[in-house]
Amino acid sequence: MKWPTHTDYQDSIQNPESCFSDADSKAGTIKCDMLGLPRVLSGNFASVYELSTPTGRWAIRCFVRQVMGQQGRYARLSQYLTGVKLDCMVGFEYILKGILVQGDWYPVVKMEWVQGQQLNAYVEDHVQEPDTLRQMAAKWRVMVNGLRGFKLAHGDLQQGNVMVTAEGELRLVDYDGMYCPAFGRGRSPELGHINFQHPRRTPEYYEEGLDNFAALVVYLSVLALAKEPELWAKFYNGDNLLLSSADFRNTQQSAAFQRLKQSPDPAVAGLSDLVRQCCIAPISCTPWFEDAIQALEKGTLGELTASVAAQASGTVMITQSKEPLPEPEEDQSQPAAEPPRGTRASPATATARAAGTRPSPPSGGTRPSPPEPTATATPAPAAAAGKKNLWIALAAGGVLLAAGAAWFFTSGGKKPAPVAAAPPAPAPAQPPAQPTPSPAPAQPPPAQPRPPAAATPGAKAGELKTLAVQAGAVTWVGFSGNGRWVATGTEDGTIKLWDPGSGQAKQTLAGQGDGVHAASFLPDAKTLVSVSGDNTIRYWDITKGQATKTVSDHTRNLWAVAISADGEVLATGASDRKIVRLLDPQTGNPKRVLPPHASWVRSVDFSPDGKLLAVACWDDTIKLWLTGTGEPRQTLTVLSNTVDGVRFSPDGTLLASGGQGRTVRLWDTQTGALKQTLIGHSSDVRSYAFSPSGRFIASGSEDKTVRVWDVASGQLRQNLGGHTDAVVALAFSADGSLLASGSADQTVKLWDVSKLNP
Repeated sequence: MKWPTHTDYQDSIQNPESCFSDADSKAGTIKCDMLGLPRVLSGNFASVYELSTPTGRWAIRCFVRQVMGQQGRYARLSQYLTGVKLDCMVGFEYILKGILVQGDWYPVVKMEWVQGQQLNAYVEDHVQEPDTLRQMAAKWRVMVNGLRGFKLAHGDLQQGNVMVTAEGELRLVDYDGMYCPAFGRGRSPELGHINFQHPRRTPEYYEEGLDNFAALVVYLSVLALAKEPELWAKFYNGDNLLLSSADFRNTQQSAAFQRLKQSPDPAVAGLSDLVRQCCIAPISCTPWFEDAIQALEKGTLGELTASVAAQASGTVMITQSKEPLPEPEEDQSQPAAEPPRGTRASPATATARAAGTRPSPPSGGTRPSPPEPTATATPAPAAAAGKKNLWIALAAGGVLLAAGAAWFFTSGGKKPAPVAAAPPAPAPAQPPAQPTPSPAPAQPPPAQPRPPAAATPGAKAGELKTLAVQAGAVTWVGFSGNGRWVATGTEDGTIKLWDPGSGQAKQTLAGQGDGVHAASFLPDAKTLVSVSGDNTIRYWDITKGQATKTVSDHTRNLWAVAISADGEVLATGASDRKIVRLLDPQTGNPKRVLPPHASWVRSVDFSPDGKLLAVACWDDTIKLWLTGTGEPRQTLTVLSNTVDGVRFSPDGTLLASGGQGRTVRLWDTQTGALKQTLIGHSSDVRSYAFSPSGRFIASGSEDKTVRVWDVASGQLRQNLGGHTDAVVALAFSADGSLLASGSADQTVKLWDVSKLNP
């Protein structure tokens, strides 16, 4: 079956009455964005739309590519969950013939819409409230045990799939990788988020213990933050809680594990040791989450940790002693082999096997207690092991002596030239790790530094001022070329000019309707051109606060707009949403009409010299056009990452793109080659801005953060948090010392980024 594309679904879902098969969905309304297009959330396998119907709000999951058995899995999962009552699960329905696309019916999953915050956003908002975090940890324990009671595993426990309601209740979404007994011991359809999953997880490991590692990681992180909230600023990277895949893959060098081991909370220190040992051992050695928590409460967590370490080294060690065991040594160069597929060698199971008993399976509504330590002998006496090691050492020495003699006779006894030490053996292949933020190197101040502005009391690190626009969501921000003004545009159509030094509003330009879509300061630093949702273009004299010219002869055409740096050309969409026109802003007359694109246009941007126009479309492509001739220059393909925005670098050699894939991609505009992929945001990227030097790029996201990246290396240089809603607009000052971020929370924040400058 050939599955519809994002664009195909976009075309169909605009008409719920004709595209859906069930009566409730037919009567629904799709949530749209500012451009009037259906708002979509893209995942690995599907596009998700928000639908409001007479029965409530729903997430409509439309599959965009074939995943073997995925649709059938939802059908079997739905059948298995009939009669299962878990507060953390949301209702869903698998509809075989759910949506009509281009004359054919395709399946959909209709799932209850969860209103709340993603787990990381909730933790960030309450990181200074230890009691709230401990309550959430307790609810996490109840949720994980509830899943186990029905022999279920979510398969991808991570911040994006755990929602926290306004009442603090936990809800799970995205059941693509879920395990239930109806699936048997097949292969896992996905491996989950690498910052929460065991570093050696493979598709072959697919059973009800799938969530144990991720559950421990989240529980440990929340307890640690409840005790030391300052850990959040140190280890949170936007796509984790405290730990990440780099920590799991190299526990000995992990600063996060070392810091958690020093926690003043003994529970955190003990659990961090357990998780570290689980990283080294096979995934099947990870204990049941509840077994670990009960061991913590009983004071036997050290024994459980030692048992995991023993399994990692290929032995089963059980002791009679109740004294704390010495911390096991880690050996990452020789990871233990995985047990045969379909077996589970958890510490509790290993103990039962050594004692000749069978562990009792968990039952719904009960918490299985870990078995008491049982006296048994180690697999081999220590003396025999010592003799074996001695013979191995003697044999190795003999080999070395023989090799030395052979060299002496073949080389004539000459002393060899010194050689470099052999590099260490490479570590086993692992899933790619997210980039680990590194501290920004010290940089000299700019040639003409801006006088430092006093920071707002209570502001976060790097934050200088918060401008409360109080006129709806911020849609645009920009600095004048002389640095005197920072301008803000909002969804109610108001433009305000602010003094960046004092943070005071100095001028209000009113009169736009239906929101400010785009604006630009002209080179004279006295004129501002704005484009608004009422399909008008206005030229403002900012010294007088008056509109000197208004062009209003457009009808439903001014969307996806961009203004060239010199203010001479306006790029805008046509009524069919697939055609881009280049207009004279002074008259509104078209200068050139580009050929129709294959899909709807989402975003446009001019190169600094105005010779190129980048157009992002819904078919996951970006086209570069020569504005002088209207001819195509490059086509960039961004598979499975619906592009919502594009932005040229100051020298025009790079193009930044981002959207619903949570990443920012940097492209070479000459060759079309992908130069960098910036990974770290936990939600869709909504805004971008290059620094004037082109060395850095800032990205704003629906995860409420602003991230500043080094363009050449792709490293994260600053992570700026403080907004309470999506960051939808960004701009650097002309000297690069300030960064302005505009948010849907109706504020603009000014950040000191002067230390980034060369």
